[in-house]
Amino acid sequence: MSMVINIGAFDQLIQNKIDYFFMRLKSESQALNGYDLLIDFPD
Repeated sequence: MSMVINIGAFDQLIQNKIDYFFMRLKSESQALNGYDLLIDFPD
């Protein structure tokens, strides 16, 4: 099995995860007013 990693696509995937994380963090922190956050990424 050979693996080919498309760096551009990989970087975009990571960026999407980061963007989602901060969007989720911001919305949950506003909703919960400082309670501990449970962050789960969509598959």
